Amino acid sequence: MITIQGLIERQRAIAELLWTCNSQEDLDTLVRALPKDSRADAQSLITVILQESLEEDGHLDRYLESAQEVIDRVR
Repeated sequence: MITIQGLIERQRAIAELLWTCNSQEDLDTLVRALPKDSRADAQSLITVILQESLEEDGHLDRYLESAQEVIDRVR
């Protein structure tokens, strides 16, 4: 379970809405439906949630290792 500390009430409400989405299309529709002043928060939260998901699942570690291998080969 992903926990994001330090969110204000509006951000918590947006994050809860984001969790109800099942597809990129749902996310895009939700973000477009939000008031303009909340859209940037939604985009930022999507990025944070994705990052946290990758870290939690261990995918980020494998990505970093693969990226380093490619960089080493190019050198």
